[in-house]
Amino acid sequence: MLIPQPPACEQCLDLARQALAEQRMRDTLVLLDQARGTCDLDALPAALRCEIGQMQARAGWALYDLRQAYVGASLALSHLPAQARIERVEMLDIASLCLSGAGLMDEALEMAREAVELATRPPQLHPVLPRALGALAHVCAQLGQYDEAEMLHMQALSRARESQEPHAMTRAYTNALLAGALAIDELRRRGHDLQADAMGQRQLRLAFQARSQMDAPEMNQRQRSSLLLNIGIGMMHGGRLSEAQALFEAGQALIHQDELPHAWASLQHAQGECALLAGDLDRARILLEPLLLPEALQAYPFMRAPLLRNALRLYEASGEAARAAQFMQRLQELEEDQARQRRQVGETLRALRRQTPQWLSGQHDLLR
Repeated sequence: MLIPQPPACEQCLDLARQALAEQRMRDTLVLLDQARGTCDLDALPAALRCEIGQMQARAGWALYDLRQAYVGASLALSHLPAQARIERVEMLDIASLCLSGAGLMDEALEMAREAVELATRPPQLHPVLPRALGALAHVCAQLGQYDEAEMLHMQALSRARESQEPHAMTRAYTNALLAGALAIDELRRRGHDLQADAMGQRQLRLAFQARSQMDAPEMNQRQRSSLLLNIGIGMMHGGRLSEAQALFEAGQALIHQDELPHAWASLQHAQGECALLAGDLDRARILLEPLLLPEALQAYPFMRAPLLRNALRLYEASGEAARAAQFMQRLQELEEDQARQRRQVGETLRALRRQTPQWLSGQHDLLR
């Protein structure tokens, strides 16, 4: 039997909805946690539990909190009705990307393919098919299947043009540019510089195309700043450093560190890397060194490896052999630690996949 929830619960959920609409992702997660403390979640209607899961998934993924995002997506998927195909594709995409981030590639590939299959089943879900193709492309890239990933991103862009969904083109370009940047970073890490250079030229062409989306009126601040950042990175990898720097500066006017900390840090890092490539070592140092402080590396875990690699390049170029050796050691330790962390997060997400919907509602120790 469903029982009325206390006013404090309803108030927390209303505030969480507002925070999510305003792109205040950390506040969203805090308010959802407060709601759990005041609600009997098992007594809520399935539709409301589903909404809570969707809010948690969207906010958690925006903050790259894999556990929060995956728990939310799983909760939503356990309550979404079969006819809610668009919402199910979105949650499958988030879940697959979380699994991919945790190194669970077989499970990620399974869910990403499920999302594409669901989106292409007649009648096709034109508004979300580009997103599903982009998520599958990301998983393929993580598996090192770069040609397959690029082909899927091109399909996502083509479907986005057909969809006439306002955010589809923006999202498709952002995803394709981000995926290319990650692939180039990985190719350079492996010493495949010729492949990285060739991909950089393809990314440059894509960045020029994506600039046509910058004036789209439907974009919110986070989407616009993300697109600007990734266009700039595409320009940077294509050797157009001054144009990339101008885009980074334009993006900086859109981002507040307190509100979008991950976007702000990504922009600082991109500007530092751009300065490094341009040979402006003093500017690169000013931009990169604050991000190398222990508290910054702790706050932005997704950036640790590329940051340390750029720090190593900076100190090698500056002739500071001792500091370069220090960062070489830190990079090796980080890569070993990240492998351990991926295993741990992977074990957590595997355990969550085995839990019942009731456990996914927040009653299990894994979720705390």
